[in-house]
Amino acid sequence: MSLYLIPSVTYNAVTINFTVPSKPFGLVSRGVGGFDKSAAGIPAAYEIRREQLLKWTLTFLESEWSSVEAWLRWAQQTAGSFTFKPDKAQPGTSYTVYLEEPAMGQDIAPTRRTDYIGAFDLAMTFRRTTNTAFTNTIL
Repeated sequence: MSLYLIPSVTYNAVTINFTVPSKPFGLVSRGVGGFDKSAAGIPAAYEIRREQLLKWTLTFLESEWSSVEAWLRWAQQTAGSFTFKPDKAQPGTSYTVYLEEPAMGQDIAPTRRTDYIGAFDLAMTFRRTTNTAFTNTIL
């Protein structure tokens, strides 16, 4: 039996196969539009689109840091899409996504794990290129 949620990423003809499991994911629905309140206090809102996002905390080893940094720098600099597999052991489940966070201008700043020497966590957010929703049955 393989470990659960060990992802892989393919970008610009480069594939990163991670070696340790990531933390459970979170799903987000974010409206893009605006909100205002009239002088009488009546709220008004409009929605241009709704983004379905995947919050992912990637766990990776210190030896993988240079590959992670190169991938995220590429994603920030080009705003290009890449292929994300939440679990490389499930070959049929992959998504073409954009990196929403950390976006250009935000730090790529992993935190060192205190319970796993030599490992880091890095929170990130992905959006599918097709703007279709991720589901709770991601795998």
